[in-house]
Order: sequence, then C-alpha cells, then structure tokens
Amino acid sequence: MDAALVAKLYDNTFLLGRFRRKAAIKTLLAADEPEAIEQLVAALNKNHPEADSILAGLRRLKPKIQSEKVSWLWLAFAHQPQRDLAEILIHLGWPASQPITPKVVRSVLAVAKAGIEISVLAAVAAFAELIPVDDGAGNDEIYLAWIRSKAEVLDKLIVRQQRRPANPVYEALHALVAGDLAQYQNLQDQDGRLLSHAYALASPVFRSQITLTVANSTDRRLKQAYRLALSSETLSHAERIDSLIRVNDDDGLFELCRKLSLAEVLELCQYWAQTANRPSLPEQAAVVEQAVAAYRRLQYLQRGPEQKLPKGLVDIFDYWYSQQPSDGELRSDLRAEDPFEQARGLFLGYQRQLVGQAALTAAADSKHWPLRMVAQLLDPQGLGKTAKDHVQWVRSCADDAVILQIPIAATPFDYACHTRQLQLTHQPSAARRHCLLEILCLFQGAFVGSSTEVLELDEAADATAISTEDVPDNVDFN
Repeated sequence: MDAALVAKLYDNTFLLGRFRRKAAIKTLLAADEPEAIEQLVAALNKNHPEADSILAGLRRLKPKIQSEKVSWLWLAFAHQPQRDLAEILIHLGWPASQPITPKVVRSVLAVAKAGIEISVLAAVAAFAELIPVDDGAGNDEIYLAWIRSKAEVLDKLIVRQQRRPANPVYEALHALVAGDLAQYQNLQDQDGRLLSHAYALASPVFRSQITLTVANSTDRRLKQAYRLALSSETLSHAERIDSLIRVNDDDGLFELCRKLSLAEVLELCQYWAQTANRPSLPEQAAVVEQAVAAYRRLQYLQRGPEQKLPKGLVDIFDYWYSQQPSDGELRSDLRAEDPFEQARGLFLGYQRQLVGQAALTAAADSKHWPLRMVAQLLDPQGLGKTAKDHVQWVRSCADDAVILQIPIAATPFDYACHTRQLQLTHQPSAARRHCLLEILCLFQGAFVGSSTEVLELDEAADATAISTEDVPDNVDFN
C-alpha cells in the first residue's frame, strides 16, 4: 500500500487536512488491493475523524459486482471486529460468488467469544447461517463459537437449522445444556464418554446447566456418566460433593466416601441427616442410616440440649467464615497489629494453604493468647506444650483432630484397629470419640471387603456398629 496515500488518510493539516483525508478514503474504496479495505477498517478502529464517510462508502459496496471486496471486508472484520462494521456486513451478507473456505469459516467464527457485543455476534450468526448445513467441519466451528461465547443467537441458529457437528461431543454438550435428554440419548453414549468430554469442555455456566439437567432426570445411567465426568475433572472433593448433591446422586456420594477423610464424611452425614435421600443399594443405605444416627448423637454431645450463646453474641469462628475474606485480606490480617485480625488471617489462611508450619510455630509462642489458641487448634499434636498456658484446654480436642483426619480408605488391619478402639471406648467421657469411631468404622467397613459385616452393638444406646472377626489379639490399640 502506498505510504503517501496512508499518510493522507491521517492528514491533520489545518483546513486542507479534511479534504486530503476524504480524497484518500475515496481512493482506498476504489482500490482493488485487499490492503485498502484493511486500512479503512483500521482507521475505523482508531476513531478516525471521517468515520462516517468510511462507513457510508463501505455500505455502498455491491456484493454481486464487488464480491471480492466484500469478502475482504469480512476478513478485516474478523481481524478487527466492531459494531458499526458488523451492521454493514449483516446488510451486505456474504457474496454468493465467493466460496466459503474452511479458513474463512474459522477466521470469522473465531470472533465469537465471551463478552463480545451482541451486534458483533449477530454478524457472526448471519455469516454462520450461510455455511452449508451438511458441512460437518463448519458445524463444528459454529458449535465451538457457541461454546466460547454462550451466545443465544448461535444457540437458536443451531436448533433452527438442526445443525449436526462432526464431533458428537459438541452435540452432547448442547443437548445437556439445553436439557434435551432425547437428543442426548440419540447419541447412544453407553459408557458416558461423551458426557465426560462435554463436561470437561463446558464453562462454569454450562456446567451448572448440565447439573440441572442431570438433577431433573431419573436415568441412573445418566447419573453414573455424570459421576464419571466429575471424577475425570481436577475438582476438589468439596466441589464433587456439591455437584453430586445437586443432582441427587447418593450412590455417587457414597462411592466418593472412600476417597474422603472422616471430617469430610461428617459433612455428608450432616447432609443425609437433613434429607430422606439414601443410596439405592440396601446395604449402603443401611450404613448411611447408622452413620446418621451416630452423627445425631454426636451433634447432641457437641451442642447439648440447652447450650446456646447469650443473645447478641456469635461464635468467632462462624463470624470469620461469614465474612468470606479474600486471600489478599487474609495476608493483610497476618501483618495487622490487632491480634484478633492476625488470628483470623492465621486460622482461615492456614485452611487455604496461605500459611505454613513456620507461621503456626511462631504463633504458638506469641504473647497474644488468640494467636496461641488458633495455633493449638490447627496443630494440637505437632506443637509443644507451654507450661501453665490457659489455652492448653484446646489439647483436649487433640485426639478428635487426629481421628477426623483419618482417611476412609483403609486396609483390613487399619479397620480392625479402629474397630477394637471403638469397642474400648464406652466411658461417658469418651462419648464423642465413640461416635466418631463408630462413623469411621461404618464407612471403612463398607469398603474394606467381605471380611466385615454389620452387627448390632450390645449397648442399646449405641444403636449399631461394625465388628470384625479374627482381629489379632496382640495389636496395641492405644
């Protein structure tokens, strides 16, 4: 492109500059080189003072006569999309004499992304509508544009034109997001592979819609496929639990227990205690019922029948959780002068892996008791005792803290040890520990294997528990 002509396009000379700019625009509109169109679109994106003249000239292009220029304009739009240009392209359309090549399809549809203006998306949809309906590769690009942008206009286009992608994963995703189980079932996803890949491809918004679709279905195979999708994702246990609860998949929740710690299983016991939902297999449902009974006794022991905070007061840990501070705020807490702010940063920061063991060790020796208390709560076993420190009462919960971290996954020997510990904790002072061990043994027994069985406990107050045969007599359980 002639550098002198480009210079005239941006001429700011007093009086003469405007005439030179308009002359340059006229020359560029008449030029045959694609670079001319690119220069005009670039000028629009730079808020050119003669933008109205440029837009008017582009609007006068004739697709039948100037088909090549119109196709260049589409490609320039793909490189530098903007609203005014989108409206012109919707009016011009794609010239019938110009082939829609795969490269052109990819370039134009790549414009569709999250956050793009609706008018720009409308132009992309107008172009997509012209792609042959039987073009599988082109349909793949349309589905990908919809996945990236979540644009309703593309969603409606897919439904209206009944477009089928070459990749069935895209169609599975669209069906699950739309709640169209008939369309999904037509894909015959017997092993759940399509759902798993579709879930991995989905945005958080689409995942929520997939979850809703699965929740509204009674198809056990669909729920199993959804469970497989969750297991293949890099999701935390908390996220998996939340997703499975939302789709009412209690079989999946029970199966997930084998990967959890006792502390995490207690959260599931709380869920099961608040709902009538249970696993479909009778033996698993029985384990859940027994665990819920033990959990309710545990809750009674923790709260007591009449133990309530005085009116106007709130538990400090509940208060910290309710504030939902950001990671940055917690880091700021650790540098604060107020020991209670430091304690919040230490307590919540440690749970988010923002605080290391060194910080706990330093807090354990702090002159401020809130910091020492939090340090003892977070690591009751690892930190040394301080003589005559009134926060040492926290250590009374040390055994509980150790039990809560025990994984449900266990060897038969581990399970036997925990079962013997359960049998030895009948004192009233060990009632809380007994409940924790009972829940631990219930779930460990469910996964250890055929060497275990559910038996009635001798004590009526303890409802039921797990026992095992042939536990070695020489095992030290203390």
